Amino acid sequence: MFRYTVTEADYIKMAKWMLLHQRGEKKTAIFRLLLATVIQMGAVFGFLLTHPDTKEWIRIGLTVMSVIWALLGIYRFFFVGLRARLLLNRVKNQNPGSLFWKEHSLSLKNDRLILTYSREQSELAVRDLSAVEHFEGLALLLQGRAVFEPVPEEIAVSPRWKEFEENLLALAAKKKEEEFRKTAEGLKKDAVYSAFVQLSREEVAEHLADMKKKSLFCRAGWSPLMLFNLLFPIAIAVYFVVVEAWLPAAVCPLILILLNWPVLSVFLPSFQKKQLKNVEKAGEEGYLVTLEKENIRLLTLERTHTFRIAELRKALTTEGRLYLIFESQKMLFIPEAAAQDFVEAFKRQKGIRQKAGRA
Repeated sequence: MFRYTVTEADYIKMAKWMLLHQRGEKKTAIFRLLLATVIQMGAVFGFLLTHPDTKEWIRIGLTVMSVIWALLGIYRFFFVGLRARLLLNRVKNQNPGSLFWKEHSLSLKNDRLILTYSREQSELAVRDLSAVEHFEGLALLLQGRAVFEPVPEEIAVSPRWKEFEENLLALAAKKKEEEFRKTAEGLKKDAVYSAFVQLSREEVAEHLADMKKKSLFCRAGWSPLMLFNLLFPIAIAVYFVVVEAWLPAAVCPLILILLNWPVLSVFLPSFQKKQLKNVEKAGEEGYLVTLEKENIRLLTLERTHTFRIAELRKALTTEGRLYLIFESQKMLFIPEAAAQDFVEAFKRQKGIRQKAGRA
């Protein structure tokens, strides 16, 4: 059992981690900062410089909005600590009677983490522990993307905690494996087809990247926002070229890249490396795929993904591999070793459904 007090400074660190995690990858954050400052201010300045006859109130309005946008971008990027403190103050004001500031007690009992502070108690099944991440001295116990508990530095650096953390993560992996096998047996009973796909982590990352690329070239992969981000800068660039405003027109390609960076980055080697990090973090090297009457399910160590057959929009085959693309950009990959058997089972299932519909 560990006893400790989580101070306000510790909670601020936790809030900083949450904000940085919410902000996303560092490169994306830097691009957003550049868009909010240098690029947009350059575009506004270039427009005003090339259009001296613009009405005074429009010039003032554009300048004010440009400055506000830049200040917000700078605040979001550089003042994470201040934002974390404001976030914590808001939580404290919303929960004036909270006992979070009391002494915490953390223990492991019957494969469950038990957290108590004063008279309040929380529990977390060990199999639901996704990771332990260290940040500015804290040991953050994570449940998915949420923080179950921040363990302060004086505990997190002790040899006793390091041994406990190592054993805890090993137990979590064991329990996930046991839960995987138990759930897999249940899914197989209700399935007309099932297969366990064994892949290396590098192969899983490669196919996740391939699926994302392929989804962009079918109707199911494009949202109205993605189309707007692609077409709007092009339309603005054409307008500036027509009116011979060359400086703003030159800035438009940069805006096009920034607005569409989530799509364009899919085609860079770094995207596959990012997928590999996610796969390694989850510890996934394979999965079970099952075909039921109404659903296709994919079971990993972390969770079960359900795909409704009625929402299937496109099926693509490449070198014997099968990519299924559903509504809301959901994607499912069936490797070559299982693709043919899956397709045959799917055709049989579809035939049974059609006969049942005509009966």
